[in-house]
Amino acid sequence: MHSFGFTFRANALLTFYLTILALMCAIASISDNLNSPSPTASFRS
Repeated sequence: MHSFGFTFRANALLTFYLTILALMCAIASISDNLNSPSPTASFRS
């Protein structure tokens, strides 16, 4: 029963950290696309 609680807590922490990591990556990608003008913008017309 103790090992189950530890596994559940570790799984919850891992999911939490992965979610935060994914959010940071998404925010960085979006802000990078919005803020820095890419050289491929001229081909998008």
